[in-house]
Amino acid sequence: MDLHKKILNSAIMLVALIVLSSALFLGLRRQPMAVAAKPAGRDSSVALSHKKQELKGAHLSDKSPGAGLNGILSAEATVVLIHKALRNQDVAQVEDFFILGASAATPQEAIELIERIQAKDGLPKDIEYLGEKSIPGGVAREVMISSKNGSQESNRLGQLFYRDGRWRIDMDSYARHVSPSWDSILSRKCDSATVRVFISPDNFYIGDRYIEDTWKCYALISPDVDEILFGYVARGSVQDQAMERIISKEEDFHRATIEVLIGEKTNGRMQFEISRVLSDDWFIGGTSYNDVSWSSSRN
Repeated sequence: MDLHKKILNSAIMLVALIVLSSALFLGLRRQPMAVAAKPAGRDSSVALSHKKQELKGAHLSDKSPGAGLNGILSAEATVVLIHKALRNQDVAQVEDFFILGASAATPQEAIELIERIQAKDGLPKDIEYLGEKSIPGGVAREVMISSKNGSQESNRLGQLFYRDGRWRIDMDSYARHVSPSWDSILSRKCDSATVRVFISPDNFYIGDRYIEDTWKCYALISPDVDEILFGYVARGSVQDQAMERIISKEEDFHRATIEVLIGEKTNGRMQFEISRVLSDDWFIGGTSYNDVSWSSSRN
């Protein structure tokens, strides 16, 4: 295939991915076993009224945030828990609601992070219970948090885990934490980064660095980045095997937490080498990929 045909095929693929990316920015509604896009304006007034009626019967003690009998918490109580967690301003209660991590190491940092997110996304206007996701040793509960800031609508995923006798929200997943910041990554001010992205097989092979015969290409999509990024794994490497395992799951969209080496821009598109696959989701501690590491032959 000559260069002109490659460019044309890549352009067609980019249009399709931009449509997919737009859907992801708008929402993450779960199908039976997968997270998918939520159509804008889906909720009718009747549906909203029904949702309010459901919440009237939900009760969650202020003294025991996230507590449930033997770990059992209804869908309605899960939604109430999220509302309470995102409104909480009491530093002493933060760790009753959240599992802290790299995005916020202290309760005060967590409150400040939530304030920054809400300043960007707007205040939550609807929280929808998506269901449960099986993980080693238990389940994760997932909700979609819909917000609006002016005319801009956005959705954010909330993932809860049963820890120390209560259900708590994973802060790093909720914040879609990356290190360093996307600004630093996109301006190539760092050599490597850890990112939380949606992944999808792709065929962007323009340039001399990543050749289709020896590299496999993935589109990397983040709701926090306007452009589509591209990541590469060497065919047959442990990274290749890990990414294939994630993609093989019967889900509409696939999430991953990965470490990348910052590459060049080719035809205006950022390229990364995927150096380590940390997780098959946005929380660390699902199916473990932490032992998947490969010494890059980058140079």
